[in-house]
Amino acid sequence: MLSLLTCFYCAATRPPTSTTCITVSRVFGRGRNRAPASGRFTARRQYRLLSKTDQEIEDESLQWIKNVVIGYNLCPFAEKPRKEGNLSIVVRGDDDELVAGTVAYHLVGQSTRKGTTVVVAPEYCPDDFEEYLNLLRYMEDQVVDELDLRGIMQIAPFHPLFKFDGSGEGADNFTNRSPYPFFHLLREDEVSAAVEKLGNDSSKVWGRNIKLLETIEKRFGRDGIRRAWKGEPLEGISELLNEVKLSENNVSDG
Repeated sequence: MLSLLTCFYCAATRPPTSTTCITVSRVFGRGRNRAPASGRFTARRQYRLLSKTDQEIEDESLQWIKNVVIGYNLCPFAEKPRKEGNLSIVVRGDDDELVAGTVAYHLVGQSTRKGTTVVVAPEYCPDDFEEYLNLLRYMEDQVVDELDLRGIMQIAPFHPLFKFDGSGEGADNFTNRSPYPFFHLLREDEVSAAVEKLGNDSSKVWGRNIKLLETIEKRFGRDGIRRAWKGEPLEGISELLNEVKLSENNVSDG
């Protein structure tokens, strides 16, 4: 779970509409929801646009990062970039071309500067994780190579219905569940640097997060996890976090 070792922040600004269109055309060719040559996308129902503004969605996403990712210490490196006031990118609608083009544009941009970018696509398959994965796989398998970014950039998925392969309904799925579909764009050199700070053992963060989720579920039930991941307050959660931290210290001291 390298995606949990890096910061959820964005050092990019929204691209001009004309530039985005050029990128979209390069990735897919023009035409609404046209599938790439591989034909791996299937027809799906259209999702209704949310009545919220881009700013409202961005604010909600950043607040979720503050309350959940930082609040539960899921990512030990997230606090500093959040304080620097970097913004996420919001792309509207469920058009494959527009979403993929926006992600591609920011993959290129982020590859030339430090930090990460979170592309938030609130209306892109929020109720269909498999369809979201289809686009993600296409981006990872073909677009990253087309942009000559293999070994430089990677895309970490976050989705309201995220599920690890073979995990079933396990609590571990919540480590990558977010209020909206996210595409988290990461520089691989920064991921490697983050892992080095953990003694080259990325499993430390992953193991701690799984233990936290299991403890929350044992104390508050599965509904408690859902409420916690929405940023809702849980009575006694501070004490629980201290217990998990104390347990970690005892293990490391032993």
